[in-house]
Amino acid sequence: GGFTPTGATNRLFVLGSGATSWRELAPMRRRRGALSLLSVDGRLVAVGGRDGAGQIAVPELYDPHAGVWTDLPAMPAPRNHTGGYVDGPLACVAGGRTPQTSAAIDCVNPTTGVWTPRASLPLATSGAAATVLGQAILVVGGEPAQETNLVGVIQTYASRRWTNEPMLVPRHGTAFAISRGRLWLCGGAVAPGFAAVATCTSLAG
Repeated sequence: GGFTPTGATNRLFVLGSGATSWRELAPMRRRRGALSLLSVDGRLVAVGGRDGAGQIAVPELYDPHAGVWTDLPAMPAPRNHTGGYVDGPLACVAGGRTPQTSAAIDCVNPTTGVWTPRASLPLATSGAAATVLGQAILVVGGEPAQETNLVGVIQTYASRRWTNEPMLVPRHGTAFAISRGRLWLCGGAVAPGFAAVATCTSLAG
């Protein structure tokens, strides 16, 4: 998925271990950019995003052994620019744009197809990083859909309540991953809209 100069795409590529070139796999059923793509129990879940016509409501599940995509039940609130994260057997998305900025967190079980809402964010955001770190859910950074300012806080849900603390380097639209017990945020933008950087920051749970 993602956006190209001619619009959203549904293409899927893989770079195998030790390979020096990319290989194309079966495309998604729908073209979508600004999606969340998550790996749950060895399968891919493509959630949300948009094309030229609007929000993509139906998630898709990719089985790498069968090489096919199948549909999951529609999102309760279709949106794009979500912060996607995996919580055990669940694929979850936090915030996003509808096109208004969302504070919702929704999780789907790819096996049962059941959607479950989680406690809403104190601050609505889009283009944030999200993860489970230790016993807490973290939703980090982002910006409102109007791209007027940054959401420069770490929103943490633990012990059934939300807390906020300032980010070291506020940013949105980052690449992010867990490594050695820390959440790493790399690239993205440190100003509203497009102000790309090449730096990384990290935080521990």
